[in-house]
Amino acid sequence: MKFKLLLILLFFELLNAVNTDLLSQKLKQIICKKESVIKCNSNSYFVHDNHYLKLDNNRLLVFFKLLNPNSSPYTLGTQNAIVIFDTNHDWKLLNKTLDGSVSSIKRDPNGGIWVSHPWRIEGTTTPALSYTTDGVKWNKVTLPNKRAKVSIEWMRMCLLANEIALRFSGEGKQSYWKTSYNSALKTNPNWKEISKNEYNSQHCLNADAKDNNWQKISSQGNLAFIHEVNSNKLVIPNKIKIKSDISNLYSIQIGHFKLKENLEEVAQQLNEIIGYPIISKEFSDNKYKLFLGTFKTAQEAKDALNRLKRKYKKNRYINEAFVTQLPR
Repeated sequence: MKFKLLLILLFFELLNAVNTDLLSQKLKQIICKKESVIKCNSNSYFVHDNHYLKLDNNRLLVFFKLLNPNSSPYTLGTQNAIVIFDTNHDWKLLNKTLDGSVSSIKRDPNGGIWVSHPWRIEGTTTPALSYTTDGVKWNKVTLPNKRAKVSIEWMRMCLLANEIALRFSGEGKQSYWKTSYNSALKTNPNWKEISKNEYNSQHCLNADAKDNNWQKISSQGNLAFIHEVNSNKLVIPNKIKIKSDISNLYSIQIGHFKLKENLEEVAQQLNEIIGYPIISKEFSDNKYKLFLGTFKTAQEAKDALNRLKRKYKKNRYINEAFVTQLPR
């Protein structure tokens, strides 16, 4: 009985899940062409890490970033796609990204949304702050420029009735700053340095969205909500695999194998020396084929293969490889 109930729940969850294939394609167009730290390939996936905020009128703002199986879960220095969902399971993907890694999202009493998204790469951490009222139009906030210069710096924000206060810390140094919301959005904000006691004595606020009836519920690692009024359910998968239109993709075929163990052995050898993603395919005749990379045109694949042959002259798998369409 419990098993049947679980199947029913999973069935309804699938019915309410987001169209991940289409979302994956759109996320790939936005993030992969701008990603500079984590390489975008067929093994990569998009993850939201529960970074979301309720917007007015029953909308949800969710950030997606790119990861791959070899990425540290703490990797920062990436691009975040901005997606807005509504009660009909429809979504809008903005044609822009937010750099860094989203760490905090808060809403002030006036309805403004403030997002902290620090950038960390090569042993440095740099705070960043952006502002929006609707999730569509964004402003990058200019932070106080007179604070101490450190390589690793973290920022915490405190939203007040009409002001925003920031605490910066790193390498044993701390400083505290405050300005009005209107000033913070100017090109040159009028930041005022305040004391630690003044910062700690403030009562930080985090306002709710208007007319938003979504309530977060538990859903096996996914981001899921139920609407309190009409009982609609929205399920946003935590991980969304990159989808490719493989009918028009070319690849470099390394070889075919009767035993999967042999394929895995060769794949491991190539994975250690070659920067292209390894793709394995199993066919109905119980044979396996190994491919390197995906390319939009046959010429791109040929150019890549020629570079590999020049670099790995003594590798027989590379020298016997050839270009072909990547099978379904």
